[in-house]
Amino acid sequence: MKQKFTFIELLVVVAIIGILASLLLPSLSKARSASFRAVCGSNEKQIGIALAIYNSSFGGFYPFHSDWGNMMGSVGSMSSYGGSNSKQDKPLNAFLEYATEVTRCLRIKAIL
Repeated sequence: MKQKFTFIELLVVVAIIGILASLLLPSLSKARSASFRAVCGSNEKQIGIALAIYNSSFGGFYPFHSDWGNMMGSVGSMSSYGGSNSKQDKPLNAFLEYATEVTRCLRIKAIL
């Protein structure tokens, strides 16, 4: 005759799984934040490279804008150039292949 699991045995197994999950979740959170820092660091490097290329292309000058949203990416207003908000009008977008993704960390840091 087969023995079935008792209710207590099932509760013990669920408790063990819960304890193991609680031990694992903090390490997953740390890994996620480390990967976010790595991606943001890479994005900031791309912005620096774009600024250096812009500088060398325009005779040693940097773009003049009131904030990051006016200089690159897809958000922000272009009050410096008649209010246009087109991605093509922002000076660094020509030097950034994925301008929206590169400026994502800057927007998140501004919110935090």
